[in-house]
Parts: sequence; structure tokens; C-alpha cells
Amino acid sequence: MARTWTAYMTLFVIYFLTTSSKVVTCLGNSTGEETCQCTVKTLRMLLSEETAVRTKLQTEYQEKVGSLEKQIAELKDLSKLSIGQYRSCNEILQEIPNAVSGTYTISTNIGPVQVYCEMGLNGGGYTFLPSSVIVDGAGLDLTPLTTDTSQVLVRILEQTGSQPYTILQQLAAYSSIPIHVSINSNDGYQGPNNKALGPYMFLGFLPTNVAADPSKAAQGFRSNGRDVTFTNCDRNPNSYFATFPNHDEKNPVPHNPHFYQLHRNWRQSARQPPSGRTMPTNYFFFTEIHFGGCGVYTSSDKWTDARGIAIGTK
Repeated sequence: MARTWTAYMTLFVIYFLTTSSKVVTCLGNSTGEETCQCTVKTLRMLLSEETAVRTKLQTEYQEKVGSLEKQIAELKDLSKLSIGQYRSCNEILQEIPNAVSGTYTISTNIGPVQVYCEMGLNGGGYTFLPSSVIVDGAGLDLTPLTTDTSQVLVRILEQTGSQPYTILQQLAAYSSIPIHVSINSNDGYQGPNNKALGPYMFLGFLPTNVAADPSKAAQGFRSNGRDVTFTNCDRNPNSYFATFPNHDEKNPVPHNPHFYQLHRNWRQSARQPPSGRTMPTNYFFFTEIHFGGCGVYTSSDKWTDARGIAIGTK
């Protein structure tokens, strides 16, 4: 910065030396009082010009400094991205508001992890974990990835290749209960039937003590602002989505889908991204959905139009 200012001052000195000839010319052509008046007039003119030039140089200098500081900040952000110093996609978006959707490396308690960041839909900042993290990510601390426990972003991998999305939230009556996201655990919630498939990502809505409460029989969730509800007819406390990478290609638990209408209802509220942008398919997994007692039990091996879902947290 000091060198830049020195360069500007050098330009000013050159300017002053070239314009000071005006004083000599004035003195050479005048005598007596005229000389004094001419000198004062010329000096005032030079002073005015000097002030204007100095102001211009200072403005240009400040603009250069501001531009350099901005470039340095951008380089620091890019450096943090390249070495994975951010802890979530939401943190990246807060620091770099123009960040685009795509794969990024984030810092976690188990080391660097490559994730997919959704930076556009519903305000952006959603982190999607790949199958490798679900399978090998024992002990992964999800806290930095789940600072907003009121919602998740779910994308559906359809057989056509399109990937509509929906924002899942609690019903208004249960809005004080955070949505529970965990890996390979379902503490406080009814667990999935397909645990034999191996590691899983769990998305719980109502804990077992709430889901089994007869006074709270009206249950469900919200999908893109639409209530998807059912009446829990037998206090069965299932209230979850679970996704399984199923790396060992095991067969899921055989079943006949029950009360499939609830599943259709939440899927019908899904929307296509305006850009048609899609995610890599290794973020989508075999899916089990279970609600109730008279809600729904289904898994994606029974779906004819979709292969599974991806869960993004914020």
C-alpha cells in the first residue's frame, strides 16, 4: 500500500514542477504591484489545481486500496473453500453469498468431507451427505449441519431422472418439537424396520412418547407448506423417514405398502427446481417411510415412479 501512495505522490511532484513555470512566466512579464497580484493569483490557481489533483489522487488511491482489499478477502474465502475450513453449506453461503450449488469440501470432527451444497432452493444453505459418510461416518457430529431444526430439504430421484424437491416441517401443533436428524441411531424415536440393510440416516418427527399419546392422535408433517395428516388409530409411535445406502445390496424387509395415500400426498406437493438442476445420484438412497398406526408404511423398492430420496439439512 505504501508503494502505491509513493507512486501517486511522485506523479503529483512531477505535475507541480511542470505547472510551476506559470509563476516564472507571470513574474517575467510583470513588475511592481502587478507582479505581486499576478503571483498571488497564480499561486491561488496552482493551489486550487493542486487541491483538485491531490483529491483525485487520494480518491484513486482509496479505490485501489478498496479493490485490493476486496480481492484479498475473496482469495481468503477461496482459500478456506479449497482446504475445507467451512463446517457446513450454510456457513459457506453466509460467508460467500454468491456461492453456487455443487460439491464442496467441509470440515468435520472426523476430517474433511465432500458434500453437495444446495445454494438456491428455499434460500439455500442445505448440506447433503454422500453415501460414504453414512457408511463410514461413525461419530460424525451433525450439530454444525443442523442449526435449523425446523425444516429439511428433501429431493426425490424419479425414474425419469428429474429431482423434485420439498421442504418438510412439523405440523403447526408440533412446531416446538425439533426435527431430529441422526446417523445410525434413533434415540427417543421408533426405529426403522430395515436396519439389516446397514448404516442409515434417520429423520424423526415425533418422539415415541408424543406419537403414542392418545390425546395427540392427529399427526403427520408439512410438505412445501401443505399439511399431510392422518389419525394414529392404534398409538403406534412410528414417525420417521430413514434412508439406507445399502452398499451390501441386501434385500429389504418384504411388505405390502399400507395406507399409501399419505405417501402420495406428500409427493404430490413436491416441485421441480426452476432451473431443472440435478444432484449427483450418490446422494440418494433406498428410503423407508413409516407413520402410525394408520399413517403409512412404504419403502422405495415398492415405488414405481421414484428410486429414493436425499435429505438436506441446514
